[in-house]
Amino acid sequence: MAPSAQVVVYTIRPEGEVVVDSLTVTVEKPFANEVSVSFSRDSAKPGDQVNLLATATPDSLVAFRVVDKSVLLMDKDNDITCNKVEHLV
Repeated sequence: MAPSAQVVVYTIRPEGEVVVDSLTVTVEKPFANEVSVSFSRDSAKPGDQVNLLATATPDSLVAFRVVDKSVLLMDKDNDITCNKVEHLV
């Protein structure tokens, strides 16, 4: 079974409405490099600063993408995939 993580993001709008979404991220092809990722906070509100700490095997390439959900409806040419990473190395 490939490793996976579930990312949950929510916000409370000024009128009190709670908006929540989640995404399960699954590694398509395990790479030999070990990568560890952690956040500075368990939860945050819009506008709060959150730090992301990534540690990896020396000479590893680690990439992250953070986008507004509306961007996911657009062209997928800029998506980071295992095949694109393998092509670069």
